[in-house]
Amino acid sequence: MKYSNHGANPDLFYRSANIKKPKEAIDFSTNTNIITKKIILNINKLAQEYPDYTHQSIKDILSVKHSIKHEEIIVTNGINEVIYLLSNIYKDKKVALLKDDYTEYKRAFKDTEIIYFNNIYEVNDVDILLFSNPNNPSGLYEDLSLQISKLSKTMTVIVDESYIEFIEDKKHHIDSNILYLRSLTKIYHLSGLRIGYAFGDEYLIKKLSSIQPTWSVNSVALKASEIYLNDSKFLIKTREFYKKETVFLKSRIIKLGYNILPSSVNFFLIEVENDDDIIIYLLKRGLVVRHTRSYPNLNGNYIRVSVKTRKQNLKLIKALKEYKDESISS
Repeated sequence: MKYSNHGANPDLFYRSANIKKPKEAIDFSTNTNIITKKIILNINKLAQEYPDYTHQSIKDILSVKHSIKHEEIIVTNGINEVIYLLSNIYKDKKVALLKDDYTEYKRAFKDTEIIYFNNIYEVNDVDILLFSNPNNPSGLYEDLSLQISKLSKTMTVIVDESYIEFIEDKKHHIDSNILYLRSLTKIYHLSGLRIGYAFGDEYLIKKLSSIQPTWSVNSVALKASEIYLNDSKFLIKTREFYKKETVFLKSRIIKLGYNILPSSVNFFLIEVENDDDIIIYLLKRGLVVRHTRSYPNLNGNYIRVSVKTRKQNLKLIKALKEYKDESISS
């Protein structure tokens, strides 16, 4: 079976597996928040007007949130736009990536000299270090502030915190060589709108802004994000839900005899003996999980699942139990 580098596309997954998609399919491969809120927008008005390419309103909110200046923020078409802008700026530099990390980093920096490490404690003699924390695919968060402070000040450190707000409101001091990336599509379930931002040293933000296409972020994404960002109770509700439901799902899967790797957020890795077999088994039952064949150290020995509603999680638990029972009996 041919696997895509990304999850969150059940239709493509079913076509690749040559399996007819059931009427109801639950996508456990996507890591976006299942907690949402009703938003009423005037789509006609937003669609007919040019977006504010200065992103003034959303920067007002973000500057207060992080206690930083407008000039230290860039709002982008998802985190991917920031990554590709960075690859343009640093195309003649030496980049350090972790072996098991967000696959788009490698694609963005394909024309750059890339050196791979197992963890940031090994990193040395590079111009740029880019990694996710919490890690994608594992979901593990580590407080690496001390280790980052020990790195050379000539090295630009880019920390992708796309999933950090599932667990805490992390505060940072602006440092001349550190850039933080934040996704608004994951925590606010706005994947179809594509919006994120980065914050850091004013000089680096200015360089990124100078090559960013005008109007790269659409009006609907900006307005929807502003509404979510102004709702202080939303993050509290999200964290309370996942704190309870993640423990429930993990404990039930472990009870079935599966091994789960440590994770701090709303998704985690399950060790499996035959990833193809279990992925196809679950697909036939309308359950889509994420493969790990695009990560060298994982190499298909795990599947990744995200936490859904209790009803949906129970369906996954039931299917994993039946798979385990059938494997033992055969």
